Amino acid sequence: MKLEIIDYTNSSLADRKFLKDCGQFFENALVKRKILPAPSHKKLIITFISPITIQSLNKQFLKKDCVTDVLSFSSLEKDSFGEIALCTEKIKSQALVQGFTVKEETAYLVLHGFLHLLGYQHEQGGRPAKIMYQIQDEIFSQWQSSWSGKAHL
Repeated sequence: MKLEIIDYTNSSLADRKFLKDCGQFFENALVKRKILPAPSHKKLIITFISPITIQSLNKQFLKKDCVTDVLSFSSLEKDSFGEIALCTEKIKSQALVQGFTVKEETAYLVLHGFLHLLGYQHEQGGRPAKIMYQIQDEIFSQWQSSWSGKAHL
């Protein structure tokens, strides 16, 4: 997968190597589960934005007037998965609540956003949500185990 990172917040979260490693791990895990047919040369855009910007996008596209952590936007281009917009401030505050490092929370939300781009949904609850969260939690747990051993924490 080709990764494009856009950081409108000048945060330290836009660590290209870290995000590329996460993307590669998640892509490989999804191929193993046959969710993706094979590793792809498609582009994935990861954008870091402010609370004000993500609230505005959330209101415009989902009719929810609140700050959220991640939004996913599908692409009309066949060589692109789409874009994952991440709110840097929300990531930092949620990491504390979840007991994750900021990088772990970033990785978790990248995976969450990527699953949305692949068609998984949880908003209506029920079986689709259960399936999405099961896949997400299994892959994230595997990633955490492999990543924590690399002295990045």
